[in-house]
Amino acid sequence: MSHSIKVISRALTILHTLAQKDEPFSLADITEQTGLPKSTVHYILQGLESENAAKKVRPGYYTIGKSLISLGAKVVRGGIVFRAAPLMRKLRDKTGYTVYLSSVNKYELVYLHRVPGEVMPADNAGYQGDILWTTGGRAILSTYSDEKIDKVLKNVEFIPRTQYSIQTKQELKAELLESRRRGYSVFENEYIIGLESVGAPIRDFTGECLASLSLTGVKDALSKSVQLELLFEAIEEISELIGSAS
Repeated sequence: MSHSIKVISRALTILHTLAQKDEPFSLADITEQTGLPKSTVHYILQGLESENAAKKVRPGYYTIGKSLISLGAKVVRGGIVFRAAPLMRKLRDKTGYTVYLSSVNKYELVYLHRVPGEVMPADNAGYQGDILWTTGGRAILSTYSDEKIDKVLKNVEFIPRTQYSIQTKQELKAELLESRRRGYSVFENEYIIGLESVGAPIRDFTGECLASLSLTGVKDALSKSVQLELLFEAIEEISELIGSAS
């Protein structure tokens, strides 16, 4: 095996290790799990950092970097997005709202696809957003166990965006539990004053949450009941397409 191929193989081994869990790995943990020399691990991590494939979250601790998150989003697009995109466009045409298809990578929201509505978004597929201050993020979080929700709230910075935002982590957890009960998340004026959003999880035939679908538009442009009716109609169609391909 040539030196360059050996380096690539070792880099992939390190990345697979970083992808095993949500929490950052220490340099010592990575060295132990990969069986590679500490100096080699440190050298390769420096290279991965320079390409944003790995991220140093604090001295000596690493996690997956944003370039791989974006790459993962593009790979996923070949599956669920291929099936969802036409239905997302139809939903946008019916509502005038921007439609988002989102997933979660560790503690960040990743936009897999979006169809712009009358309010033009400033983000594209692969963009990492705030999991706490989007209905897409909250819709996915609402499917988590209570213990996993607590873990997310412990590890994600909590900064209310407007005076109408939920102000404490305790209130946010209560809202996530309510979203779980009713089957969708909703907020108004929490991220940008004047905008409203609704979102709900997309599940496969086993009931597992694969992603979320959400609508964002000018507040009161459509009644909440109409938004939810059209949103769930689209989610049902997407779920059927995913199930039929399983």
